[in-house]
Amino acid sequence: MPTFFQTYQTEVDDGVVVSSTLITIALYEPGETIDPNDGATIRITDDNTDGLVSRAEFAAATGGGGLGLNGGADGEDAVLWDGSTGSSNTGFLYSATQYNPGDNVDELIDALPSNFPPVALDGLSIPCFTAGTLIDTPSGPRAIETLAEGSLVLARSPAPCSGNETRILRKIFRRRIDSAQLASNPKLRPVRIMAGALGNGLPKRDLIVSRQHRILVRSPVVERMFDRKEVLVAAIRLTALPGIFVDESIQDVEYFHLVFDQHEVIFAEGAQSESFYTGPQALHALTKEAREEILTLFPDLENSARPSNWFIPAGRLQNKLLERHVKNGTPVLNDMY
Repeated sequence: MPTFFQTYQTEVDDGVVVSSTLITIALYEPGETIDPNDGATIRITDDNTDGLVSRAEFAAATGGGGLGLNGGADGEDAVLWDGSTGSSNTGFLYSATQYNPGDNVDELIDALPSNFPPVALDGLSIPCFTAGTLIDTPSGPRAIETLAEGSLVLARSPAPCSGNETRILRKIFRRRIDSAQLASNPKLRPVRIMAGALGNGLPKRDLIVSRQHRILVRSPVVERMFDRKEVLVAAIRLTALPGIFVDESIQDVEYFHLVFDQHEVIFAEGAQSESFYTGPQALHALTKEAREEILTLFPDLENSARPSNWFIPAGRLQNKLLERHVKNGTPVLNDMY
């Protein structure tokens, strides 16, 4: 069974972005039958079974040479480049960052190493909480592993409202990652947000989430940059702040993701963070069995665009936001604001 990853496919003409579209990449094992109806835009065979994408594997899938960088412009993104011959910087860029038409990405493309080190795509996976996380419910905080289908969970109302509402948990998925998997693929390691690191005394206890799990950030800096008071920012980008880091000490981890009728902001260890985003492309980041379960519950999802009610800045803008917070020495969560 292939593993699915989300990424943005960015069309570039002479170094300038033409368009950027969210797509799905499927990573197949050697000898595995490729399913043309798996929903993926690109299907790559992991010939050496290392869980990474090599230059040869990427070239075989795209028909082009391609260059990649394990790090990328934002320091954490896996970046793939399928370009035309010559130095015109025309082709397709694949990364977790969504670029806007007119953006110049010459510098990024030129920085891609010619030896193309193998790239781990797990940085593009769906957001997850970890076992032991306390989730707020109408009857008080509950450990995430005690929740089940039909459980009631507290959620934030999107702006301009700011109250709390009750939501029904439709589905909960879980996956354990053992020490061998963490050792072979470090990007599976979670981010630890220490108690109080976000500001305003939050989270109340250490909050441990997957790298791409997004946390609500609210501050005057947010409003100056985005003309709104709050945005969602990936945990891996929050590691620019004191007290937030990739936890190298964890020997194994169990990941959970919570599915509601729509993309929600819920309370984990008191901090506000996202649920699984049930957009149509996000579904392809699940296993086939999990995707079938979700579509049984929400049959309209596959063919309908379900936008998030929460603003999610592009990766480079998230980085700029964190840079300003670090420079000013201000917390990213200001409940007095």
